[in-house]
Amino acid sequence: MEIPDKLCITKQIPNPTKRNKLKPEPSSENIQFSTNYSELSDYIRCGYDYKLRYIYNFNPEPVQALGYGKQVHNIINMLHKKAQKTSKIPTLDEARDLADKHFYLRYAA
Repeated sequence: MEIPDKLCITKQIPNPTKRNKLKPEPSSENIQFSTNYSELSDYIRCGYDYKLRYIYNFNPEPVQALGYGKQVHNIINMLHKKAQKTSKIPTLDEARDLADKHFYLRYAA
């Protein structure tokens, strides 16, 4: 379906609205929002979760199993980075040392 020409602007006409044109000026307010990587990451991951945590200050207590899983993930990540840095697979003793030093269950029952 084609739109008839009488319903379209086909030639240039003056703007019919009355407006006062202002000179651009820099903002007199110097507003800075303090934030960090975690907040930005939470916002990108889920805007609603961000709103609950940082605007309404609702922070649910961590689930023990989730904390355990995160710690396991962190240790594996450290092992991976060590392997990348040294181009060698870490030994079992090195893995145990990392776990002993960095594995911490804050909310363990």
